[in-house]
Formats: sequence, C-alpha cells, structure tokens
Amino acid sequence: GVVIAMIHVMLPFAVLPMLTNMRGISGAYVQAARSLGASEWYAFRNVYFPQTMPGVMSGALLVFVLSLGFYVTPALLGGGRVLMISEYITYQIQEFLNWGLGSALSVALLVATALVLLVAARFVNLRATLLDRK
Repeated sequence: GVVIAMIHVMLPFAVLPMLTNMRGISGAYVQAARSLGASEWYAFRNVYFPQTMPGVMSGALLVFVLSLGFYVTPALLGGGRVLMISEYITYQIQEFLNWGLGSALSVALLVATALVLLVAARFVNLRATLLDRK
C-alpha cells in the first residue's frame, strides 16, 4: 500500500517535467525522419525519444530527491511496518536520542543526493532543462 501511495503522490512530479520537455520538441523532426523512409518505430526510437531524455532525467531526479524526505505517507499508511530513511533518522534522533547515528545518516543521505545530482548533471544540462531554456 505504501508504494502505491508514494507512486500516486509522486507521479505528477515525474510527469510534469516530461510533459514540458515533450511539448517543446518539434514534430518536424519525426516528420523529416518519416519522409526520409524511417518507420514510425525507428523515428520514435532514434529521433523523438533521445530528445525526451532531459525531461525524463529531470522528472526522475525530482522524484528521487522528494522521495528521500518522504515522511507523512509512509508513516500514515505503513503503520510502522514500512520504515523510510527519513523516518528512521527521526526515530534515531527523537525516540532513541542517538544523535550520532541520526547525524551520520543525515550526512550520508545528503552526500548520496549530491552525488546522484552531480552524476546526472554530467549527462543532462539540468539548468537549461529546469528553467526551460534551450
């Protein structure tokens, strides 16, 4: 139930960057590929789909970062059976007063997020994609 609820909440955050990116792609590219003899599948796979990757990456990164701090839905629906990292950090700091482990996990989460964003920035111009500039 928790995974389905998380998908339900996070789906718009994934779809909106992809939709914005896809609306910006001119249909003339696919039309040109079709006029040069490409099949519909080939034109989609080799012309249209690669141009959608910045939007897909932006949506995936946005959902990834938002999911790291996801707290309310798993706490309400999981009933303590499904423990997300943010809940675990909260329990360590507030319930068990284990500030060391809570702080270490928080820093590890921050470093992991920064590394994922840096790796993604190598493949996609995030600034241009997120600000919708080309």
